[in-house]
Amino acid sequence: MLSISDIENWLRDYGISNYHISEDFYVSVQGNVNLSEKLKGQKLPIKFDRIDGYFDISNNELPSLEGCPKIVMKDFNCSYNKLTSLFDCPVEVGDFDCSHNNLKNLSYGPKEVKGFYDCSFNELISIKASPRTVKGHFKCNNNRLTTLEGGPKSIDTYFDCSNNIIERLIGGPISVKEDYLCHTNRLTDLDGVADEIGGDLVTDIKLNITSKFEEDGQFYRYKGSEAVSHIYRPVVALTNNEDIQAWLDKFDIKGTTI
Repeated sequence: MLSISDIENWLRDYGISNYHISEDFYVSVQGNVNLSEKLKGQKLPIKFDRIDGYFDISNNELPSLEGCPKIVMKDFNCSYNKLTSLFDCPVEVGDFDCSHNNLKNLSYGPKEVKGFYDCSFNELISIKASPRTVKGHFKCNNNRLTTLEGGPKSIDTYFDCSNNIIERLIGGPISVKEDYLCHTNRLTDLDGVADEIGGDLVTDIKLNITSKFEEDGQFYRYKGSEAVSHIYRPVVALTNNEDIQAWLDKFDIKGTTI
């Protein structure tokens, strides 16, 4: 175990100041921690607790998140490593970026994400354990997903599930405030698409409504609200009280009991 003197020397070497070391040798920092492309070993040699700024350990070929803080008030970036698990991930973050790793699932990921969530370019076969509500965008593109079950239901900006092997959109988000990108999958229809799309729907499925054709990618870009109205969407069985209440609120249905 490193001594307090060893920890202080390490922090100084990496330009980290405004820190506090607890009696059990956990380090909290009032500010940012930028360790991108700087780490020499395969894990953090010290243990962090709370970071009041951002925490960046991207581009280090790390196989695990050992030593990472429990709370990061701004963005937590662990992209471009060799992670196979999110074990030891912070429980609370601002933005969350775990893209470009070797993750197969999102277990042990943060319980609360106050900004965007980017898990693109992994080997994901499931997005279960992701937050139900995402305040920024949610990117799960370029994975091995066959389903959107277990993913977020409400996304405050855009949603990108392109470049997977998804066959049906059922189980995906109910509300997407900006663009919904689902091209380059194995879809034969758009049943199960979100009830609300505030931006455009980008897909390789042709609909009988006005669209902009993007020749470079061979995709159709539809106005989301028009596409949602055009697509036949059977009522999906909602089994979670929070989802049921959100659906009732959306259609201004009052005086109900669940």
